[in-house]
Amino acid sequence: NAEYMGSTNNMETKPRKQSLIDKDGVEWVPDNQVTECSSCKKPFTLLRRRHHCRNCGKIFCDPCSSNKMIVEDELNRVCSTCLPHVVVWVNEKDVNICKCCQSPLSSTKIHCWSCGNIFCAKCTTKKRNIGKSVKEVCDLCEAEQQNVIMKIEDQQQQQQ
Repeated sequence: NAEYMGSTNNMETKPRKQSLIDKDGVEWVPDNQVTECSSCKKPFTLLRRRHHCRNCGKIFCDPCSSNKMIVEDELNRVCSTCLPHVVVWVNEKDVNICKCCQSPLSSTKIHCWSCGNIFCAKCTTKKRNIGKSVKEVCDLCEAEQQNVIMKIEDQQQQQQ
């Protein structure tokens, strides 16, 4: 597999690092086959760059693919269309206690947009840009993401 890099005027290829998606057989759409975002249909320009969704392999602009999912200790870009299919949503009817603090849940049950579990309002204090809107993320996922980011930054510093 090769990832197509660069502008449409200067196409070059380089090997794409292996990921969970590669193991599942998702084929990435080559950059040179797409001139607009697969979601919002805005044309790509020097300022509006192409980004591959790591789940479906299609090409999107940044706002339509700004969701980040942790897969195998790496942050991976996922489009807004795929996000509900990547996250396994827990059925609200099956949950009566908060996944984080274990307190009984009232009528207000909040899904975390990162892991799909149900939490109380006290344990979903963080928010992330999910597609074109801001959504709740549980404190556990936020802490995990921060740990992954720190781990990646440490690895990058060690390589320098």
